[in-house]
Amino acid sequence: MFGNVRKGIYFRGLKLKKMKKSIKQDPKLVAAKQKYEISYISKRFKIPVKIVRAVAKEIGRSRVKVYARLRELGFTLGKK
Repeated sequence: MFGNVRKGIYFRGLKLKKMKKSIKQDPKLVAAKQKYEISYISKRFKIPVKIVRAVAKEIGRSRVKVYARLRELGFTLGKK
């Protein structure tokens, strides 16, 4: 019945659309070049934007390392 079909997903003789996988953002990383990411951390922990940007640039993209460095600098990173 489906001998001529080479590609695609079929169900009861009808071709179904392929579902696109969306790329999920990795919550373990900080997008240091994105304004919204830096402003989010700044507002959440009440830290100046310049300091957050400098730490993210210095340490790298790891959110855990960025938060650890901010703690070393004397900022309290508690819950919201």
